[in-house]
Amino acid sequence: MYDIIIKNGLIVDGSGNKPYKGTISIKNGKIHKITSKDNGYKSHIEIEASDKIITPGFIDISNHSDTYLTLFSAPTQKSLITQGVTTLVGGNCGASLAPLISNSAIASIQKWTDMSNINIDWHTFKEYLTILKNKSFAPNFGSLVGYDTVRRGLIGDDNRALTDDELKIIAKLIAQALEEGAIGVSMGLAFSHMQAVDKKELLQLANIIKKYNKILTVHSRNDGEKVVESIQEIIDIVSNTKVKTHINHLKILGRKNWKYAKEINEILNQAILDNLPLTFDIFPYTANNTVAYLLLPGWVAVGGRQVLLENLQDSNIRSKLIQEMKSNSYDYTRIIVSDSPMNKSIIGKSIVEIAKNQNLGVEDAVIQLVIASEGRARVIVDSISDRHMQELINFNNSMVGSDSAGYDDTLIKYKNYEHPRSFGAFTKFLQDFVLTGQLDWQRAIPKITSIPAKTFGLVEIGIIRENMNADIVILDPTKLNSCANFQQPIQYSTGIDMVIINGEIALRDGDVIHLGGKIIKV
Repeated sequence: MYDIIIKNGLIVDGSGNKPYKGTISIKNGKIHKITSKDNGYKSHIEIEASDKIITPGFIDISNHSDTYLTLFSAPTQKSLITQGVTTLVGGNCGASLAPLISNSAIASIQKWTDMSNINIDWHTFKEYLTILKNKSFAPNFGSLVGYDTVRRGLIGDDNRALTDDELKIIAKLIAQALEEGAIGVSMGLAFSHMQAVDKKELLQLANIIKKYNKILTVHSRNDGEKVVESIQEIIDIVSNTKVKTHINHLKILGRKNWKYAKEINEILNQAILDNLPLTFDIFPYTANNTVAYLLLPGWVAVGGRQVLLENLQDSNIRSKLIQEMKSNSYDYTRIIVSDSPMNKSIIGKSIVEIAKNQNLGVEDAVIQLVIASEGRARVIVDSISDRHMQELINFNNSMVGSDSAGYDDTLIKYKNYEHPRSFGAFTKFLQDFVLTGQLDWQRAIPKITSIPAKTFGLVEIGIIRENMNADIVILDPTKLNSCANFQQPIQYSTGIDMVIINGEIALRDGDVIHLGGKIIKV
């Protein structure tokens, strides 16, 4: 007697092979049998999947549910489960919830959320995973260790190169986290307190990760006018150390910088020809969600957040800043505040609207937003080339991630705006690239299943195969719709009929009905 049998569906198994009709039998959390037709076996639950597509559960490798704390406040992670996501990789962009070696480490996470909303009763990565095991979540969850978190915990707000002694200490701390189950290490080179990280420090980190055969993920230093040298910096580290490396949410920001797309594509193609262990992900939107201070020229934030805020209060610096900002190509009508901890009333409004209401120029409005939020305000910036996104997704080493957090029905009670990718990144990818015929199912599904699983060392998930974990999505392509958009971003996706996680039905009829996710250690 099986626990679940899924009958007569079109199986896209995640391997890249052609879809085939089949029946899947599940027992004890595993895929036990796959047969070409109804096998006549008995089960507690039978699911008729004729005219449906069966895929492995989707893996979100650029997730932020941990550092947004919604993993704790919204354990159903409904906005992601309704997209077909069954596994989250957290600790991205340099920020993780462990290890926390001092109070300063928490500051690296403050840009994502208010850390006073959680009781932190752990220090090491091992203790963190133990705490998580005693909680209940719908999806599986594993975490990278955030290098920025460790570095800031070590030297606080100092913006400088590490001393030799500090390099030894941080090497030991990173190695310990990797030994205790971290999937790999992430870096957020774009953020103000990481500007002083030099090649010596990058090489040391890469070599530690290589020793443990894990992965380095990088939020590059600059997505705008210095995007080429920022990507080349990452390529050079991979080339020198051969460490497995992943670029988070690869993109070019700003219309005036789209001219670099061809050069970026050539660099990526050369990396493939050189057989470098390099991958990257995109999110399927032309708008990014980022901290507002990244709208400012980079030099104003060198020295960390406190220096940034002091600079913005200096009238001479501010005048120079405004003149430089006037030369950028941002369309401020298309930059929307997505989070403002000190002033919720401006969430969902454009910079132009805010400037008009405050009787300020748009540049002044941005500066005031950063000052008032103490550098924590976030904005949605619509400035990514749709054409380049389509080019990037066609690379064989590309994946799709949400670069967002998961939410549930309570979101609307305390937040009236969010980037729609929290509710629709994966379904929008399938809607825009597969249903339109740009990619076929067997090429698209691996980008959100088997390729992430293999790249991040996540065993027993990502492929529909006998003896693999039963993380499965049943979807109806005729009803697939991401629903969420920038006008109405808080809407759940449709077309994901059922989600099975670890052999239990987690999503049925649009509701999350089981919290059976496991904590992943690598």
